[in-house]
Amino acid sequence: MQDQLPETSNVQGELGRMQLAWLAAAILVVSTGYGALMPLLPTWLALARPDAAASDIADHVGFITGVYAFGVLMGAPFWGLVSDRVGRKPILIMGLAGYVASLLLLLAPSLAGLSGLYALRCTSGFFVAAVIPVVSALIAEHTRPWQRARRFAWLGAVSLIGFLFGPWLNAAADWISQGALRGISAPQIVVVLSALLGAATMAGQIWTLPHSPKTPPSSRPEHVSDKAEGFAALCGLDTLVMFALSGFEVGIML
Repeated sequence: MQDQLPETSNVQGELGRMQLAWLAAAILVVSTGYGALMPLLPTWLALARPDAAASDIADHVGFITGVYAFGVLMGAPFWGLVSDRVGRKPILIMGLAGYVASLLLLLAPSLAGLSGLYALRCTSGFFVAAVIPVVSALIAEHTRPWQRARRFAWLGAVSLIGFLFGPWLNAAADWISQGALRGISAPQIVVVLSALLGAATMAGQIWTLPHSPKTPPSSRPEHVSDKAEGFAALCGLDTLVMFALSGFEVGIML
């Protein structure tokens, strides 16, 4: 049974190491999937538009990356609001399930067509938005205040490791396609491996995570106050960082 912390710490209950590991794994998996699928976009676009010029392919790579980010932008506030009312765990599991389903539909990108690729990447971003913010909320709610900064720093590091691990997944898929699974293309193996990692992480969340109580809309710690200027500054800083990061990722891939 999990120990309950004093009410003054504003924490519902401390997470065990296994629970923290599975939460970190969820961040790692979605980051790895993003890093692994990004290099495949030109290949999929060439299949969907075989007569397209290289400049058109480059344009669509940028647009599809933007559509994925748009899905995250639309999904994050929605899933955050819903998780306040139904609890964090079901939303996290739903996000991982939707992420896995959107990946598996990419096994036949030529059938999806250009519009299907846009829709699938937007859908994937929408469901990923149910993973990262909810994991952060769970960490915040189940961590003592003086430990939160360290755990959030670890979450950020795990996310970067996922971006780094994604291209390695492509290399592993290429090696597998030339060896044990010669009849399957490397992009298909990347999709299957990413989906399997997502499914395994979803099973881990179901097995380990406690059911978070619903958060009443009016509940708020007494010491917390609105600071619109500070919040706007943080949003602006985050926007600049992500703008530079996404531009670098698309540019280096092309």
